[in-house]
Amino acid sequence: GHGPQTVRTHAGYGLSVGHHMIDTKEYAKFEFSHYVSMHNFYASYVDKFDDYRVYAYIAGDYHMIQSGDFGVGNYTGDNYDRATVYLDDHAKGYVAKHFVIGVDDRHDDFKIRHMTVKKMSEVPLPAGGLLLLSALGLLAYRRKTS
Repeated sequence: GHGPQTVRTHAGYGLSVGHHMIDTKEYAKFEFSHYVSMHNFYASYVDKFDDYRVYAYIAGDYHMIQSGDFGVGNYTGDNYDRATVYLDDHAKGYVAKHFVIGVDDRHDDFKIRHMTVKKMSEVPLPAGGLLLLSALGLLAYRRKTS
């Protein structure tokens, strides 16, 4: 291992780590100042052998929330070979301030062109928690009016 490396930008081509692309055992870490859920990311230089992994930092540890291949049929992985990865509903359900995108194994490489995230509330609540809060609010309102 080389230790942490800086994520580099290549105008019009996307982000890489280290040499030219995110490859071997490299990962790009994205830190946000607020809680977000990730919806998709767009990669370039992908070929039919490239696989990815996406992690969310939750409760002090990184959890893999989705992995797969880019679903492209070419062998070369040139800049014009691009793919969008849409996170499934399960993965979109994770809310965090840190997300990591990387390769599945040493044969994979790609660049990240952009990603789409949705800003969430500062304290992520499970859906049941929201229902409970609104029910308590309704009870408090009814108590006041009677």
